[in-house]
Amino acid sequence: RTGYLYEISYPSYHRARWRRTQQQCWNLQLYHADVLNPEVQIHWNKPFDFVFIDGMKSQYAEYIHTIRPFCSSGATIVADDVRVYENKMDALWIYLKDHHISYNIVDLSDGDGVLVFTV
Repeated sequence: RTGYLYEISYPSYHRARWRRTQQQCWNLQLYHADVLNPEVQIHWNKPFDFVFIDGMKSQYAEYIHTIRPFCSSGATIVADDVRVYENKMDALWIYLKDHHISYNIVDLSDGDGVLVFTV
């Protein structure tokens, strides 16, 4: 399987390229791009079966809204940092409630947590 990483921050994109090389993870395709840009989305021709979101916390709802139509049935979406940045995610909580999305929060040992749900 091939993984895709979209990173809007150039320093983070550069670090991801370096880590991919160090780990020899050649089935991960990296893009310096914003997933909210429709010009990026037109290239999504295969459904996603797993999505990990770690971006601007205030935009998590927008990321999920944008990505969900491109997910296969049964796909898993994971959103990072939902305990530490909970106060910056009002739009996410509203979106999940308004769209009747059931989710679980998995607490991590570092005091943070990830939100997990299935499409």
